[in-house]
Amino acid sequence: MQDISDKLVKLRKHKKITQEKLASSLHVSRKTISNWENKRGIPDLDSLNLICNIFNIPLNYFSEKVEDCYIDNNSTIGKKKLQ
Repeated sequence: MQDISDKLVKLRKHKKITQEKLASSLHVSRKTISNWENKRGIPDLDSLNLICNIFNIPLNYFSEKVEDCYIDNNSTIGKKKLQ
């Protein structure tokens, strides 16, 4: 199961946003983004809310099992269909 760090990396790379650009949008340092992505810290709730606004996703994306979700080209998160 992927955690917040893995999901943040996936979102950022999917949208082709650099750590520097995301950091600027969140008013944090690039090192902070790197720390979050490398499991040396986690974003606070305010930062998570901003991340959700930037990527146009619901906050519960970070609490759901990523195996049950997908992200389409519009950053829309949906449930995978059971086979």
